[in-house]
Amino acid sequence: MRRAVLWAFLVVCAVALGPGCGPRRGDDEKSLSAKDVIVWGRGSDSKGLDPAKEEDGESLKVCDNIYDGLVRYVGERFEVGPALAVRWDISDDGLEYTFHLRSNVRFHDGTPFDSAAVVFHFRRQFDKTHPFYGVGGPNKYWNAMDMDSIVESVDAPDAATVRFRLKESCGVFLQYLTMHFAYIPSPTAIRKYGEQYGKPVSVPAGTGPFKFRDWDKGVRIVLEANADYWGEKPKIKRVIYRPFPDPTARLLSLRSGELDGMQFPELDVLQGMKEDANITQIRKPALNIAYLAMNCSKKPFDDVRVRQAVAYAIDKKVIVEALYGGIGQVAKNPIPPGMPGYNNDIEDYPCDPQKARGLLAAAGYPNGFETDFWYMSNSRPYIINPKEVALLIQSDLRKVGIRAKAETIEWGAYLDYVGKGKHSMALLGWSADIADADNFFGPLLSIPASQPPHAQNIAFYRSEPLQKIIEEARAATNQYRRVELYRDACRIVHDDAPWVPLVHTSQVVLVRSNVHGIKVPVITKIIFNTAWKD
Repeated sequence: MRRAVLWAFLVVCAVALGPGCGPRRGDDEKSLSAKDVIVWGRGSDSKGLDPAKEEDGESLKVCDNIYDGLVRYVGERFEVGPALAVRWDISDDGLEYTFHLRSNVRFHDGTPFDSAAVVFHFRRQFDKTHPFYGVGGPNKYWNAMDMDSIVESVDAPDAATVRFRLKESCGVFLQYLTMHFAYIPSPTAIRKYGEQYGKPVSVPAGTGPFKFRDWDKGVRIVLEANADYWGEKPKIKRVIYRPFPDPTARLLSLRSGELDGMQFPELDVLQGMKEDANITQIRKPALNIAYLAMNCSKKPFDDVRVRQAVAYAIDKKVIVEALYGGIGQVAKNPIPPGMPGYNNDIEDYPCDPQKARGLLAAAGYPNGFETDFWYMSNSRPYIINPKEVALLIQSDLRKVGIRAKAETIEWGAYLDYVGKGKHSMALLGWSADIADADNFFGPLLSIPASQPPHAQNIAFYRSEPLQKIIEEARAATNQYRRVELYRDACRIVHDDAPWVPLVHTSQVVLVRSNVHGIKVPVITKIIFNTAWKD
């Protein structure tokens, strides 16, 4: 606790004194009043700000305010509506989508937005002959979702029209285009910065409500209002993102007034927050999952009996009751309740140490075994206190003879480590990008997503029957058929047990009582252009 307080004190001082020694752009912050700026606390810094290259939430939530896509979700029912495209046509065979673009829009760097920019962005993700294909790193989302098997071509009939030709019908293609990989950056900026685009030394440029201003790595990212935004113009002039890996430090800075809002509060403080008139809680359902992945490409986890033994060993109810403060629900499927395809008929693995020991013995491990076990170093929406969750799991495993060494590293390095498959067991989770089961099964459990060094399927689980279902459900346009297929997919994953699904959570955000209008959609984003301060 003393270390947390010291950390909070140092961070508060840093906020009060202004930015660190990183680059400065534009006017001095002293010219802005407190009402003009929202300072936001979060669990870690971003890895990068190129929407085609990033996969972590802390990067993508900043991208949400810099970039736009062709389409976006509107309302609370996940209807797809216009954004940079004002309308679209779909051919009778479902293989051709033609988008008519919004006029008089410019990127933050002054480049006109047109069909050439859209084609440039998508072709750099799938066309190996494109001069910027692979520049700046792999196209992680595109690859994990196997978009190469869906998109055949993208072209521009004219400056105001973009046409996608698909290899096969895709029942969720429009929803895919609401995702981060479909956000459109300025081709001028990408050409200028190349490998460094989206990194602190560059100036990422989209068409969104806020412009990139400054990134002092590990200290803050600063965005400023885009007065020329085509949509609802920002009411505030600046957003500052500050990383606080320690949730106690975030809370202390919020209560002191140095932060205007924060994510991932420690759950044991939420009840006390109800008594604080200066703090407002925003709670929303969240489409997410936290899970323990076992690396199926490594012994002993290549044996389904060992994986099932781990599932029987863990008391998920205790984890949720002890660490989730009323905002968690025990998980038994890889998709959240309420999502079409959720299989409520599945009976979860009960906590049964005797059954676990029997399965281990049958697999040739009567005395258990030793293994590495990794957990993230910072809070996530689905695991607020990763270390505490890891320690409870470690204790449960020890009771059945599995001696798991709990280890952690910095968040960016953690994702790289597990993406390369160096781990045996690891905690991770997922917050939905779209309100469809494909967004869980495709990126997290498909065969294409299991390819190192940038795997998102960190269980390295490669099931041909599941892959067949994923592909059939993705192509289907009949929603009743898709629900049946995803119910079957849930059953396959339950029986093969590459994961122990742990918990689904609600999303909790704390803001100062003088902060209003922040949007916290069910799809985990935080949008600031509608926010204002008293």
